[in-house]
This record gives sequence, structure tokens and C-alpha cells, in this order.
Amino acid sequence: MKKIFKSSLSILALSLLAVSASAFSSSFKEAQSAQAENSTLPKENITLRDNTETEIRSYYSALNSKAESERSGSNLLKNLKPILKEGMKYYSYDNVWKAYEITDRDWTLSPAENDSYKDTVYDPATLTYTKYSYGSSSSDPGNDPYVHTLYRDRSNPDARIKEWGAHSGANSTNREHVWCQSRGFKGHDGSAAAYGPAGTDLHHLISGDGKVNTNYHNDLPYGNVDKTKTYKDASAEFAWLAGNLVGTPIKTSPQDTQVEVFEPRDEDKGDIARACFYMVARYNNLAGETGVISDYEPNLALADYATGTDVAEYSTDTKPVYMGIMSDLLAWNVLDPVDDYEIHRNNLIFNNYQSNRNPFIDFPEWANIIWGGASGYANPASDTIAVGENGPRTPENPSSSVPTSKPSSTPTSTPSSKPEEPTSFLDSLTQTQKILVIGIAVGVVVIVAIVIIVLVVKGKVKVKVTKKGKVKIKPVKTKKKSSSSSKKKK
Repeated sequence: MKKIFKSSLSILALSLLAVSASAFSSSFKEAQSAQAENSTLPKENITLRDNTETEIRSYYSALNSKAESERSGSNLLKNLKPILKEGMKYYSYDNVWKAYEITDRDWTLSPAENDSYKDTVYDPATLTYTKYSYGSSSSDPGNDPYVHTLYRDRSNPDARIKEWGAHSGANSTNREHVWCQSRGFKGHDGSAAAYGPAGTDLHHLISGDGKVNTNYHNDLPYGNVDKTKTYKDASAEFAWLAGNLVGTPIKTSPQDTQVEVFEPRDEDKGDIARACFYMVARYNNLAGETGVISDYEPNLALADYATGTDVAEYSTDTKPVYMGIMSDLLAWNVLDPVDDYEIHRNNLIFNNYQSNRNPFIDFPEWANIIWGGASGYANPASDTIAVGENGPRTPENPSSSVPTSKPSSTPTSTPSSKPEEPTSFLDSLTQTQKILVIGIAVGVVVIVAIVIIVLVVKGKVKVKVTKKGKVKIKPVKTKKKSSSSSKKKK
């Protein structure tokens, strides 16, 4: 019986070790990932306020301690990546439609005060939704706001498009991958659906016209079209799509692998350029790490030639996949400067969804420091921050890009540079710290379990399970041995 008991305890010990190891492995994998799809729905409590200059500078403050040589050229890209990746969240491809109701909304045509679907409550005094109820389908569109859609002449009333009312059909909006999926990453198991982080990254996955996305941009690189040669204009589809062109690039190179490029409307050129710049900053392997690149966490780079083939390309740790044309994208960054809509979208994504920013919307001049051969280096503490048409954000004017009623009072608390205050001890830790804490906790549990088992085997303690299922551990009392000597008879 005693052997059977010891054997059972050994099995129990091995089981505890296996469970603990499994728990640690699971926790490690979870901490390694970028908090994938951390909610079945995007956030319901939403702030529409824009971040202040102080908050924006604080987000990039890790650069301040770097040597000047580490803040220019490809070194700046290398050092931006951990900032943009740290704590980044992302959502499923389906939930991107819901996020668009906030991130890609046309706040002029659909002011927040008009929302009344289900439990939606908006407070204009604090620029916040205490609860936002998302739509779920074309038959249940929710608040159904107008969206700011790429490739459309938004001054034309016929170009206006609603979120849930236009997911399909001839006059529809798409989830447009500004950086083509075929250039470095793909959907799960090769399916059409995009998977994060890269495939559902809102900084480049933008609401775009379906016709232009399918028939014009598709998998083509970006570049200026040679208007002296034959080209295709999307106005053939709808009048409000005029200016979206496909044709021979003005800049040609012996390295070209595509004979055509896509040139969007002037009003969208800067937005597209800065989205491409972001993708290279967020997804690169300039640090030369091993085993960090996958089909969903790619290695991307810009090229100064027309890139692409009919076959999708995927990156590795040492081989990036390129998009072009870099010099045209740099020119677009200047031609179409950062506007209020773009600034506000960047803040909405940071504060409510992904917890990361597009540095080239905050500091558009950094593109020239990296790719344009400009002298100098990035200095988040003093570099000029893009302010858009309505001027810089201040405590008195916290959200100049949101056409909403003026707050009755300025909030007394100043939000931190990060989107949310941690709700628990673990939330306040970095991913590496979480792994360490979880590992220590699992180790302590295993050690305690082994000590108890050893004491039970040696007869020092006994374990009893009560009728209520509670486990009680009690020390075993040893009886004193009686004297072996007999009493003398009288």
C-alpha cells in the first residue's frame, strides 16, 4: 500500500511539473505576441481628444538617450521599431470594420453628438464616449457614420460613403492595405483574410474605394505616372475617382520588376507615403535578430524602383521585401502635408486601439533624415511636430480636428503619454517583465508542491481532502517510545 501511495505521489509530482511547464510555456507565448485580438470587440469607452505636444514627445523619449548616429538613416528605423512594437494591440480583420467607425470616420458629416444607437453615450464636455455601440452588419449598421475614404473626391456629395452601408457592391469601401499584402505578408494559411499584426495594422489598413483598390492599386507599387504615355484614369469608373492613375512610371530603373505604377489623387498622396514609411519603421529587422520574422511580422523596406511581380513574396530575417518608388513617396510627403484628419486618426488609433503611433505623421521631416539624405538627426524633445490646418493642440484647444461642441470645461487630469492607466500590476509591466514574473510564480508553486510531497513520503505531514473539497495539510505527531526496561519485582 505504501509503495502504491509513493507511486501515486510521484505521478502527482510529474503532473504538477507538466502543468506548470505548460502554463509557463503558454504564458511565455502570450507575452511574446503583441497582445493579439485582446478583445472580441474594439474598445467601447473612447476618447476623441488629440494628444498634446508633451504627450507626443514623451512617446518617443527612448530615442533621446541614443547617440546622434543612432537617430538618422537606417539606425533611426532600427530604433523606432521597439517603440512602435512595445505594447501594440491589434484586432481581427472583421473587427477592423468596427474600428473604422471611429478611426476613419468623417467627423464633419457625422459629428459625435448625432450618435444614439443602443447604449451609445457621448459627452461633449470631455470629448469621450462612456460607451460606444458598434454596428454588426449592413442589416444592423449601428450609428452608421460616413467614413473618410481614400481615392475619392470627398467634396463631391456622390462620393460620400457610409461604414456598414457600403461593404460590398459597385460603389463600396474596402479595407485597403496601403502596403500590399503580396509584398511581404499574407493572410492566415494563405487565405484572403488578413491577420495581424501587419495584416490588420490600422496605420496602413485604411478605408479605401473598392473600385480603385481592385482595378487600379491592386498589387502595384506607387509612383508618378508618365502622362505623355498611355495611362488609365479611374474616372472611367466614377467621376469622383478622377486622378487615380495607372501607367508607366516617370522614374524608370534597370531594377524595375513592374512596368506600371499606381498614382493616387493628390489629396491622398501624403497619407499613403507616410503609411508606407510607418510600415518600414514598424516591420524591419535592421537589428539583425534571428527568428523574429514571419508572414505576419514581416521584414519590409523601401526601394527606389518599381517593385513587384505576379507572385507574392515573403520576407525572412535576412531578406526584406521591397516596395517603391521611394523618391516619389518622399515627394508626396511634401506635396500633401499632414492635415487635421490624419493627425486625428493617428491619435484615435493610439489612444483607443493599437497603443502605438505613426512617427511620420508626428514628425514628417524624419522621412528625409532616413531616406532623403537630409543632414541632422531625430530629436523628439525639440523637433517640430506637425499641426495640420487648425494649429497645434493645447489644453484650451485639445482636439481642433474634431468638429464637435466646445468643452464646457477643461478636464482637471492630464492623461499620460500612454493610452490607458494599467488596471493591474501585470498591466503595468513590459512583456519581458511579465515573462519573468510568471516564471518566478510558476517556479515557486512547483517547489512548494515538491516539498509537500517529500514531507508526505517521509511521514512528516499528512494530506487530507475534506468533503467540501478543501485540502488540509497537517504535521504528523510522533509518539514517544516507552522504556524497554521492565520494572523490578519486589
